[in-house]
Amino acid sequence: MPQEIRLWEVAPKEAPVELTHSSVNLEEDLEGWLESDISMLDPDLLVIGRQVPTGLKTKIDLLCIDREGSLVVVELKKGLTPREVTAQALDYASWVKDLEVEQIEKIASEYGKSDGWLEDQFRERFDVELPETLNEDHRSLVVAESIDDSTERIVTYLADLGVHINVATVQHFKDRDGRELLAQVFLVEPEKAKETFRSKRRTAFGIGKLLEMANDNDIGHLFERLRDRVRGVRVIPQRDAVLYVRKTHENKHLTMLKVYAHRSENGGMRFIAHATRFYEHLRIDLGALKSLLPTNARETTYVRGWGGSSDEEQATAVSLEGDFQTVEEVDKFVEGLRQAINSPTDDT
Repeated sequence: MPQEIRLWEVAPKEAPVELTHSSVNLEEDLEGWLESDISMLDPDLLVIGRQVPTGLKTKIDLLCIDREGSLVVVELKKGLTPREVTAQALDYASWVKDLEVEQIEKIASEYGKSDGWLEDQFRERFDVELPETLNEDHRSLVVAESIDDSTERIVTYLADLGVHINVATVQHFKDRDGRELLAQVFLVEPEKAKETFRSKRRTAFGIGKLLEMANDNDIGHLFERLRDRVRGVRVIPQRDAVLYVRKTHENKHLTMLKVYAHRSENGGMRFIAHATRFYEHLRIDLGALKSLLPTNARETTYVRGWGGSSDEEQATAVSLEGDFQTVEEVDKFVEGLRQAINSPTDDT
């Protein structure tokens, strides 16, 4: 259990004076303090919403995003935390996990009162570009002045199972001059909690898990062939697909291709290729890209969810969507891609 904190004020030639512990209005004061400096809880967070309405007829106190694009629900509660708070935090997490990129951007834009606010603030906060993939993972953090035994037992049990939920107790003090101080302690040590979560994430979203899914859908031979032969790009697993991401000289990571582990309606391995980016960063124009992809590839307009896109790109971008049916089709695409990657461009 988080221990009660005691603080003393030390002045020259005076005996230490213990500071007075006082109650703080967690629903108002602390929420505002955390909004202005969320690093009080975690230096790797950015607040993207306050009092965010959910489909549960409730509001999340603070919604945050971390540098990996994962969402973090921060819920504050006054005084002794009843165990129902744990259920509420999990309820919010179940809502957050289904948020799409467009919904996250909308929440952030309304909070920042401007379009594109999320990308700008993310870049300023973490000194990196907003990840292509958002909300692959999520976690919950309950903030309270103290917790009861039931809450501690439940949260510890869930954390040991790999559910990323934690409690931070915040205690409020005043010194002799009336200045206010805050101190916080986590129930589960943050680094231990993050390591447990990373282990769970690797199990849930690793390439091996996706290959197993592809095998179950009778397209494992295509999925594995593409995975093994593509070089020079970063591979990012998702829940049911894998992203092939290219790093530009501006240190941006841009998704070029998305391949699904589930079987398409035509019985093949579905793909979506960002044709505009293939031209801009690999100098493969639309016609050449079509010639490398299966003949069933068809043009589509910009697909929402290609993160990092400018307004101009969103208005003019073209994608190609289809499915690989044979290993020969995969090999043809890979050979053409390999030649392009090995050719000098402005981004290499």
